[in-house]
Amino acid sequence: MKKILCLLLTLACCLMLGACTLMMNGTSDTVCTVHTDANNDKKCDVCSECIQHLDANNNLKCDYCGAEVECTDHVDDNENLKCDLCGEEIDCEHKDEDNDGECDIRGCDYVFCEHDFSDEYSHDDEYHFFENTCDCDIEPKDKELHEDENNDGVCDGCAWDYDHTHTYATDWSHDDNNHWYAPTCEHDVTANFAAHADENNDGICDGCAWNYDHEHEYAEDWSHDADYHWHAVACTHTIEVADKALHADENNDGICDGCAWNYDHEHTYSTDWSHDTEYHWNATTCGHSVVTNKALHADENNDGICEGCAWNYDHEHEYAEDWSHDNDYHWHAVACTHTIEVADKAAHADENNDGICDGCAWNYDHEH
Repeated sequence: MKKILCLLLTLACCLMLGACTLMMNGTSDTVCTVHTDANNDKKCDVCSECIQHLDANNNLKCDYCGAEVECTDHVDDNENLKCDLCGEEIDCEHKDEDNDGECDIRGCDYVFCEHDFSDEYSHDDEYHFFENTCDCDIEPKDKELHEDENNDGVCDGCAWDYDHTHTYATDWSHDDNNHWYAPTCEHDVTANFAAHADENNDGICDGCAWNYDHEHEYAEDWSHDADYHWHAVACTHTIEVADKALHADENNDGICDGCAWNYDHEHTYSTDWSHDTEYHWNATTCGHSVVTNKALHADENNDGICEGCAWNYDHEHEYAEDWSHDNDYHWHAVACTHTIEVADKAAHADENNDGICDGCAWNYDHEH
């Protein structure tokens, strides 16, 4: 019996030690400072206060005592950037599963990519638009239907000709930053406009072969075919030609206004080289002021002789004073040791019809 009384006294002392008395504003409030939970019911044996709140069903109320609890583990299953439990606004955990450069979560304006778009219009038969030039799989910018209020067959927005398929040069045009194919028709449009790129860092654009560290040189004289004329490259690079354009003949004289090519005449050229101190070329033999095969002298073996025309850089060739001739031509033969072009080669001419060449005095009807 005495042992039981001792245990009861000890328990009473513990309960008294678990409480303290505070004097506030002349009143006395008892506050539990050391909670005990001998029966493990999550409530203090002294003050019955809930010792450890639990909200397993996420209703923001303690499963033990029913008291309201703060939301500490926000949930946003409907992706509206508000907690599904408490409604508090929460930060977005951005994602971009559709690869459009923008966050997929509704109401979020986070941007993964500052999209880049071409400066030039692209188009199909119905629409014109600006294609994106970044890696994002997005719609083009400013896509609109073609319009033609003045009924000239040309779109008022993008200059696309409804009744005309644009044609473009096969050689690149460029500036310091971009390259493109210029139009060869009369419309102010371009194709394949893009910025220069140089992934291997050799100074040459991977797209158009433009050399960033070199200003290309071009021949002064025109080259041409039956449709176009251009300035051929005169440096060592195999790149686009310059100023390539269609022949034009506004005055209908059969001669190209741009390059002086005669539409009704096939120019003939000397088989011998002409030259100056920098270039060699084949001069015309038909009277027109055009040349062909003009190129810089080259001397890779450093012997002083041009490999293209055999001109000696360190030697002024000598020619005979007397004419040489055959039945068609006369010329001044070389008088030095070099096997090079003859000088002043020209076809015989006889304007006074005396049978004697006006240039070399060769008698057509007489073997001297």
